[in-house]
Amino acid sequence: MPLLNLILVFSELLLEAMDHEHMASRGVFTELDGVRQPAPAPRLSRTPGAIQRPPAVPGEHTDEALTDWGVASSEIAALHAAGVVASAAEPGIAARVPGSPSRSG
Repeated sequence: MPLLNLILVFSELLLEAMDHEHMASRGVFTELDGVRQPAPAPRLSRTPGAIQRPPAVPGEHTDEALTDWGVASSEIAALHAAGVVASAAEPGIAARVPGSPSRSG
């Protein structure tokens, strides 16, 4: 199965799970800044988890992650130039990704 098909199947399963009444009753998913996402786990009575910040804008950590994985800055620049990866700084990147938060800063 091609990777894109696998991603699409997983996405559909995740959306189905998010809307399932059992998941809703257990509070498995939460919403922050208009983006539904898994709630912090485990949920402990004396030390409840909390989301500390809004979800990342698509491309927000691309360069940092690639650098951490040992990709040279010249290779990262080439990936950007070829349109293979995107940066949050690129105009309209958040608008091109469904469900992504659109914030500046």
